[in-house]
Amino acid sequence: MNAFKYILTFLLLVAIPVAAANKRLEVFVGGKGLTIVQPDGYINACEKSEDFKQMFSSSLPPTHTLIACFIENKEFALFPDVDHTADNPYLQVQTLKSLINRNITKNEFEQFRASVVSQQDQMFEGMPEAARKIIKNASKTASKLLSSAVELELEGIIPLGVFSNTEDNIAFALIRKMQVQTEDDVVLITEVTASNIVLRDEKILIFNATKTYTNNSDLETIQKLLVDFSGH
Repeated sequence: MNAFKYILTFLLLVAIPVAAANKRLEVFVGGKGLTIVQPDGYINACEKSEDFKQMFSSSLPPTHTLIACFIENKEFALFPDVDHTADNPYLQVQTLKSLINRNITKNEFEQFRASVVSQQDQMFEGMPEAARKIIKNASKTASKLLSSAVELELEGIIPLGVFSNTEDNIAFALIRKMQVQTEDDVVLITEVTASNIVLRDEKILIFNATKTYTNNSDLETIQKLLVDFSGH
């Protein structure tokens, strides 16, 4: 088994285009049913595979919980023999553990959005150290699933600011540089990640999208994909 191919599947989290044939899924947050989209040609990998669920979950902050993750059907069928040269985006839906059983009002969400805007610079100051702890945990999970040593290292984070802000959502992006070391290879990966925090029926859903980054067209692509997918 090629460990490097496997771990790239793990790293390239989230982001997919929305098509007219999209299937709608019901997910539950605090006992309340909410509708999200399952894009045509994609599968809810975290529902179908415990390995995928563990990999995606291990990459989350401890304050978040995973709701769903999607990859292409054809890639899921080939897994773990994945073409690591392909730029396959992935989608992930999360929520905050502390808010699962709370109903969030419009006024509360407005205050939250204002806080995100005003603290864009400060909110990333402590992120590298926190992210390194998450990545260390993700490395352990990947190594266990692969039965092969995998080491992930965060090289840096560049915040890109807020790009969508309405009464029902706030979205922002960042560029992340990672080093991936396996028994086979060492590779540097630059990704653009966008997050859209959405208020839906008094519950919080967090849509995250990630793809490899080479220039600003990748940022524009990921922003559009995320906004289209989440409906904001």
